[in-house]
Amino acid sequence: MKKLIIITGVSGTGKTTLARTLYKKLENSILLSYDELSEKIYDIIGFKNEKQKKAFGLFKNRNV
Repeated sequence: MKKLIIITGVSGTGKTTLARTLYKKLENSILLSYDELSEKIYDIIGFKNEKQKKAFGLFKNRNV
C-alpha cells in the first residue's frame, strides 16, 4: 500500500530531521522538500539571486 506522509509545523521543530529519518528508514521512499522545490521553480522562472526573490516576498519565513 502506498502512503503519503506530510510533515508540517512551525520553524525549528525538527520537521526536516524527522523527514530525513523517515526517508532513510522507509524502503522505496521519496523525500520532497518544499524549500528545495520552490528554489528550483524560482530559478526556472528567472530570479537571478536571493535579493530578487526577497524583493517579491518569496522568503517570508526565512532569514535571508
